[in-house]
Amino acid sequence: MCGSTRITGYLAGMSLAMLTGRVPELTCDLLGLRPVADSDVVLVDARDLDPAEREALTASQLRRVPADPAAISAAVAGLGQRPVYLHVDVDVIDGPQLPGLRFPVDGGPAIPRVEDCLAAIVTAANVTAAGIACAWLPEHINDKATREAIARLARRLGARLAWQEASAL
Repeated sequence: MCGSTRITGYLAGMSLAMLTGRVPELTCDLLGLRPVADSDVVLVDARDLDPAEREALTASQLRRVPADPAAISAAVAGLGQRPVYLHVDVDVIDGPQLPGLRFPVDGGPAIPRVEDCLAAIVTAANVTAAGIACAWLPEHINDKATREAIARLARRLGARLAWQEASAL
């Protein structure tokens, strides 16, 4: 969750840390923005955390909810129309389902389960912004299965993605 604590250097945690003001000098101060309160953030699951990330999540008021539609609905039931930021790292999905993930981990939920989670939160809360964070290996940047998985998740949030062919980095 805190970019400066992530051993792997994975940027998804850093973006969430910046959004919530843990490293305000990187974005908030420069752009004159104010951070999003932890209590207005829902994190769908989180796996393979380093010790400092686990500590930061435990100390925060962020709503970290398992990838379970019922648990998500229950966790956000009392939010009413308060704006919510939703954060999903696709590495929570079972690694073999997403070829080319930079940090795959086995044993996570299937893609349809995460889709159901996103549908549940969009139904139960006022999601005003969302981030689907993913990193895959450069040789998989044009991987159609990975792109389709991300597009499926985005569709559950009401977004439509159009992919342009990109050259490998």
